Amino acid sequence: MQRQEELMYIISYDILFGQAASLIGDAEKFLLLQKDALQSALAQLLVKKGMKNIKELMACQQISDTSRPQYVRVNTLKLDLVSALQELRKQNMAFSANLHVEGRKSNLLKVHEDDMVPDLLVLPPGVDLHSHPLVANGSIFYASKYWFCCLFQVPV
Repeated sequence: MQRQEELMYIISYDILFGQAASLIGDAEKFLLLQKDALQSALAQLLVKKGMKNIKELMACQQISDTSRPQYVRVNTLKLDLVSALQELRKQNMAFSANLHVEGRKSNLLKVHEDDMVPDLLVLPPGVDLHSHPLVANGSIFYASKYWFCCLFQVPV
């Protein structure tokens, strides 16, 4: 059930702020029928918060790209998932969700396989792999989780 809720959030975001014309699955079609209601709810939220537009609302929330996880897809024609994880471990990636720093729990996210999309890895926010050898040779590449949800038609 949690996966369905997450997918609905992703699709709703894309309908409101992204490329709604490219949505093709059943969940997308359902939410496209609700587009007016979604836009109305967003307008009501803006009024309630005293904001003129979504940019003001997002600035108020201080949403930062550095707080969002990064996604990379393993090109299984070149490399298997286990080998990709091993190579990333060699590069000192954080693999523990429960690291303790001076007695406090760290906010580092572990690198793990996404639970919805096959061969998609979730990396900690702010990780930059653009110059990593696996990216350079095409073994892994940056990816959008939503795009793969559409590609694999993740059931809702």
